[in-house]
Amino acid sequence: LFQTRATTLQACLDEAGDNMAALRHAVEQQQLPQVAWLAEHLAAQLEAIAREASAWSLREWDSAPPKIARWQRKRIQHQDFERR
Repeated sequence: LFQTRATTLQACLDEAGDNMAALRHAVEQQQLPQVAWLAEHLAAQLEAIAREASAWSLREWDSAPPKIARWQRKRIQHQDFERR
């Protein structure tokens, strides 16, 4: 769906912006097959970006900061020691 190998949302937004510029150019040149393909591709990219943006708050909430994650691992490890 995206040509970029980067995993950031900004890279996907930049690529979608480039595709929007290409779509405008294709419309100006009246290249109908290219307009149809670019419009469909851009719509799919925007849907993917919207899905990712809606899940972003969940992903931030789900991933603990490294310090807290390290503390949680230590706590679980000590609980295992206590059980033994």
